[in-house]
Amino acid sequence: MKKGPTEYIQHTLLDQLPVKFKICCINDQKKVLRYFFNDEDGSSKLENLEAMVTAQLVVNEKKIQPAQQTLFIDRMLFEQNIIFNYKYKDLSYNSIIAITLWCSQKNKDEKKPLGCTTISLFDDQFRLRQGKYHLYIWPDTLPDTSYTSITPGLVTDDNIKQINFSHQKTEQAFTNVNKFPQKTGSSIHRNQLKEQLDLQKIYAFQKIPSAFLEIDFPNFETLVLYQEPEYIIDNDLSSKEINNSQSNSSTNSNQQSLTGGKSSKFFIQEVDFSECVVTSDFDYENRKDDLIQEQTALIIREDENPQQLKPSKNELQIIENSIKKPILGELKQDEKLLFYRFRYSLVQNPEALVKFLHSINWDNQKELNEAKKLLKIWAKCSYGDALHLLSSSFCANEFYNKKYKKPQDTAIYIRKYACEQLEKEQTSTICSILLQLTQALRYEPFDYQKSHLAQFLVKKACENTEIATLFYWYLLVECDKEMDLKEKAKLSSTNQKVQEWFNQVFERMNEELEEKCEENHQVLSLQSEFRQKLRQIVASMAKKDRTQKIEIIKKKLASEEFKRPNFKEHPFCLNPNLMIVESIHQQSTVFKSAMAPIKMTFTSYPIGQKEKEGKVEMIYKNGDDLRQDQLVMQIFNLMDGLLKGVGQDFRLMPYKVLACSKNDGFMEFVPNSTTIQDLLKGGKQFSQYLQNLAANPENPIYEEYKRLRMQNDEQGKLSNIEYVSQKIMENYMLSCAGYSVMTYFLGVGDRHLENLMVDITGKFFHIDFGFILGQDPKPYPPPLKLCRQMIEGMGGKDSKVYAEFRKKCVHAYIYLRKYAKLIVNLFHLMIDSGIKDMSIEALEKLAEKFYLDFNDTQAELHFLNILDESETALFARVTDMIHKWATYWRA
Repeated sequence: MKKGPTEYIQHTLLDQLPVKFKICCINDQKKVLRYFFNDEDGSSKLENLEAMVTAQLVVNEKKIQPAQQTLFIDRMLFEQNIIFNYKYKDLSYNSIIAITLWCSQKNKDEKKPLGCTTISLFDDQFRLRQGKYHLYIWPDTLPDTSYTSITPGLVTDDNIKQINFSHQKTEQAFTNVNKFPQKTGSSIHRNQLKEQLDLQKIYAFQKIPSAFLEIDFPNFETLVLYQEPEYIIDNDLSSKEINNSQSNSSTNSNQQSLTGGKSSKFFIQEVDFSECVVTSDFDYENRKDDLIQEQTALIIREDENPQQLKPSKNELQIIENSIKKPILGELKQDEKLLFYRFRYSLVQNPEALVKFLHSINWDNQKELNEAKKLLKIWAKCSYGDALHLLSSSFCANEFYNKKYKKPQDTAIYIRKYACEQLEKEQTSTICSILLQLTQALRYEPFDYQKSHLAQFLVKKACENTEIATLFYWYLLVECDKEMDLKEKAKLSSTNQKVQEWFNQVFERMNEELEEKCEENHQVLSLQSEFRQKLRQIVASMAKKDRTQKIEIIKKKLASEEFKRPNFKEHPFCLNPNLMIVESIHQQSTVFKSAMAPIKMTFTSYPIGQKEKEGKVEMIYKNGDDLRQDQLVMQIFNLMDGLLKGVGQDFRLMPYKVLACSKNDGFMEFVPNSTTIQDLLKGGKQFSQYLQNLAANPENPIYEEYKRLRMQNDEQGKLSNIEYVSQKIMENYMLSCAGYSVMTYFLGVGDRHLENLMVDITGKFFHIDFGFILGQDPKPYPPPLKLCRQMIEGMGGKDSKVYAEFRKKCVHAYIYLRKYAKLIVNLFHLMIDSGIKDMSIEALEKLAEKFYLDFNDTQAELHFLNILDESETALFARVTDMIHKWATYWRA
């Protein structure tokens, strides 16, 4: 990368990346459809159409074969990637992409070009284009693929001011819309007003000759400049030269009128491509609502007989597509209108409830009463939707209610309904979402008598030891009882109130347990005492070297207070279904780390099965915030359970993590495991390592390996991969597939060979989740971590095992897409938890990864593309080597 006033890289450095971009959607599609139907409202026949896009890469005015195309879809929302079999490094300065939109009627083979557009890959400053562009569609024609194309997509529009002026005049017509009484007698007035507004809307849009195609180029987070093969870019290239505004480029020459008249103010720049201006009243870039549509909806929202209303086929399709998607804010006006108008026809659909409640006008008492009435007869929602009803979207206090502004009594009513649905769930389900239910308390009324969720959770804690344990520690983290007065004084008034509320619930739970369930109260006391002893041990190791620390921990754990009978056995806080009995001090150690985590081993047995005594290995960390790791492992456990529920066992090992505060906690230790970095030391091959695993006498499948080895020896010399036990290879392949999909969804970052691990049975797993939801300290991270060594362990790219791995990845991806709402809702409830990588923007990106507009075939192609990209990702191997060197110098 060159250094100077502006940083940039040369396009020839992108030597591994294929040219790609995304076809997003068509804005104002009726303007191209009318050319297909030869009428003024082609959009009315949209449901009978199938559309596709072809893209042709042209380099030095030579077409690069093959051209690429999207799948046929029955709507104009494509959201599909186009990837050319051509590298960025081989582009010429005059490279362009020519795009053609094709359309055909369903069940007919004949297709017709609706329109076309072109765009250069480098702008007039020789910068590689990045990000979103809106390209003008030249209707009813094929693209001109020359560099000075007569079908360019980038346009400027001087008429935009006139359109905005018309839009403002249209808005004024709505200022008195609420003065019309919503009764039958005013229907004539409403119809007249609607006709007038529709005419003004049509008039405003008639100024725009055609529609726009939205595309999205990859972002590289820095400038990428074109470099001639025999020309070196000057190191002193100034920021003024690089960032020179395109407004300084000539706009008087080489311009062509779209409408042909001399007085037209709508121009196309043929050579000096300018920035694209979206010529519409809508803000497509930010997806803002159409104000005209919003106000018109107020008129047609009410109906005299809503019980009789049924959605059309097209409206029903829109409703079904909307239901599949999670909500991270408010619905758009057109969605609100559909869900409210057809509410009675949707009462038997439990998945439609959340969208209906979001469609209510919270300032209208009549609609609030209607919502309460329908809530009693609506088909009962899932626990995933109940979680959303407990989120900030239906907040019942003044501290988090500023954004959504819902009446408190109605919010309390809805939250009570959600708790009633959770009452029917099994204990295992409640435990799997208890972390989020604890966070949902911050959106309750800060009064225990009014908080149905607080009462529900305390009641469950009195009934079940596992719930009592988890709820106790989750609450303790939020109470932050170790915070001193100076730190508390720095808290905002809202955070102080929230902390006081969590303490109120914590104290109430202790009171209820002491009164109604002394056994669970005693369990929590023993767990708290155990943790406090460990904290004292850690404090005694301060300023000691590692050898001294190991001596201290072994001596302490060998003392009588950690041995029977003085040590009181109790359910382990990390796994309440397991009783810990006494320490095995000889197997304790201190890891080589700044925070000196303690590794301990205790004898244990499953509750109620004392005859099955074994051991449990754990890590206690003091000085680390484990809340983010705890969240990731909770989601991994949930996904693992969802997959196993349909017979898909991916041999995952989502170990347990429990944060006891924002500064300490426990982690489950996975025995007989090693990092990929360590197992490759000395130039070892991954396949060789897997072979050695099978030959290890401590391996549970060692006897099976010996039998297979004997059979193979009798048949002659075979390859290394065929000597490997089928069980180990199956464990490895399946676990790689499962974690590849799950880490892709969660956007796990900072992946390197030291936090990718394999255990003695071949099961692959991840550790250390300091960066999630797309955050990564390293540049250009691949979408998922699929390194060369991992593929080598499966026998290489051409092996049958790797082919099966890709197939299993697709199966997991397609199945987990069905639970997009549940997964996003779980993260949404953590938005105010203080976990560092949480933000609405991050959750929106998480939701996008499910590609819910795709069918299963499209989703399969999408994820296979992700696998291909990650396999050859730029800088992946370099980063692993850098981390290896850094570790070497730290040793």
